[in-house]
Amino acid sequence: MRLSRSCVVLSAVVVYLQAQAPTNQVSGLQLLGKLPGDGQQLFTFSSIREGWAWENRRLWITENGGASWRETKSSIATGPGDWVIRVFPSSARLARLWTKHGLIFETDDGGEKWVALKAPPFDPDPGHNYSLLGLEFDGSHGWAAVGVDFVAERGIWLQEEIYLTIDGARSWFRTWKGTSPWNAYHRAHIDSFEFADSNTGVAFGGAALLRTKDGGRTWTEVASCQLDEAPEYEPNPITEVRFIDDKRVWLVMSKGSIFRTEDGGTTWARIVDGPHSPVTEGGALSSQLCMESASHGWMIGSNGKLFETDDGGNRWLGVRGGVKKDDFGYISGSRVTGCRISDYDGNLYGDLSITKR
Repeated sequence: MRLSRSCVVLSAVVVYLQAQAPTNQVSGLQLLGKLPGDGQQLFTFSSIREGWAWENRRLWITENGGASWRETKSSIATGPGDWVIRVFPSSARLARLWTKHGLIFETDDGGEKWVALKAPPFDPDPGHNYSLLGLEFDGSHGWAAVGVDFVAERGIWLQEEIYLTIDGARSWFRTWKGTSPWNAYHRAHIDSFEFADSNTGVAFGGAALLRTKDGGRTWTEVASCQLDEAPEYEPNPITEVRFIDDKRVWLVMSKGSIFRTEDGGTTWARIVDGPHSPVTEGGALSSQLCMESASHGWMIGSNGKLFETDDGGNRWLGVRGGVKKDDFGYISGSRVTGCRISDYDGNLYGDLSITKR
């Protein structure tokens, strides 16, 4: 698999940050409620009001935008040492989940009962090490990234494969395959998917960025925006991609740079310069970005700082949480569901006007 290590950068901008005073109302966000349990759960929403939270094997559901939560009664039939990595909800009743051991389950009754689904087919060759690196669902359509480590004459290599399901993980078929040297693992491996609609999406991870226009049946490489000055031993992988629509896309690098394209990935503009921007002050930017529109969005840095933009990323304002100085831990959402942001005290913030629609 040959990966591009450069992209067409149209422009770079200087980003100024301003801190706001602590308040129980975080800029344009209001306190929606508290996360369940100890408040450290990951969460995702399928609509403005319906969402799921998870921690280890425990799962919770909200149907009022996060104001209150109820825990599901049924536990997942999986082995010791396994836990939930991610939940893919279609509603408060229908959801699929993925566990650390590469298992996939589905419920259609709000978590009362879970049924095991098929994972992508793995070749049983004992000389190969297989792992499910990434997974995404949109209704009955799903995409999976599988990594295969194997020894060849020229050393250890990583084979990557992308699989597609169109029947809710009842069956899978492979749509893409590539290989790369083991020492380039952090530059090349695919572990994430993001879709603008049922046809247009990307697969990404490391320095790789693949695009599909037919729902994942075929994939083509686009510019990865890998910084050329990053040495082999110090990779700067793509950590997050967010679609505004099928043409406008945001891309985040692990060292803090943020790129934007308005032509589907042919050309890119660097709107935040990671090595030189004050956005990365105190630590590299983590892969937490939520865009509610082409102009307005939020991001959380690895040091817990929360930033907001209302002009398409040309300027980011630093905002503060309730009690602690920088205490934001997780962000999830989209232009459809709105953004939800949690702090380390378990408080959940969002746009209250959206949740009341």
